[in-house]
Amino acid sequence: MDTEVGRYQASKQTKTRQQFKYRGEVGMKCPHCGETVNPHMELCPACGCPLHADHCTFCGAPMIPGEKFCSECGNAVGGIVCPKCGTLNFRSFCKNCREPLDDLAAEAIAQAEADPAYQEMKRLAEEVEEAAQKMETLPPHQKESSEVEKEFSLKLAKLNDAMQQMQPPPNMTPQMQRTFYSARDIKQLTKVKVVKLVRNGWVCNYCGCWHNCPEECVSPELGGTWMTEKVEEEQIVETWTKE
Repeated sequence: MDTEVGRYQASKQTKTRQQFKYRGEVGMKCPHCGETVNPHMELCPACGCPLHADHCTFCGAPMIPGEKFCSECGNAVGGIVCPKCGTLNFRSFCKNCREPLDDLAAEAIAQAEADPAYQEMKRLAEEVEEAAQKMETLPPHQKESSEVEKEFSLKLAKLNDAMQQMQPPPNMTPQMQRTFYSARDIKQLTKVKVVKLVRNGWVCNYCGCWHNCPEECVSPELGGTWMTEKVEEEQIVETWTKE
């Protein structure tokens, strides 16, 4: 039964992707790169530039095609280059590093810091991270049934509830709602396991000997094969509550 459900869900997802692709193929051409895209998108998925000139991508205010700056928020139609990573953006927070880029972002951050609901969400996120660190110290066979795991699940459920309850004002434009949520994202440090392929030698075709590199062989022009092994290591990465 579970297998049938899984197949049905996979089939449904495939059909959804195909329908989305089809709508894009019969849609509009991006005025910047010429890619065929869904006309309901705000930014081109290929080049990242705005698809429509009738509104500001930062605040959502109506604009007259040909205007260089939004009369409402003052942002340039040509976008803002992030001073931190150099990425060109058409929204108030950098899509690459989350750096706040304009007055809208600064104002949204100030409102978030004064929001008791956001402060509660940050407190819960810290507790979830502490519980996760406790779980890391347990042997694998104890993680699923331990009190630490129950504590983690409970705190995570509370965090999810707090996130669901934190809603923007209904009169905000979609662009300002996005800024609202971006200002309330919580950065966390998470451990992830990464598998890498590491070269540990080269076996030549000349005599089948093991070398550190092709240059050690007397006839490297005959070719050879790099020998690799999988190495698993833990890395600390930044994640966000909205991801």
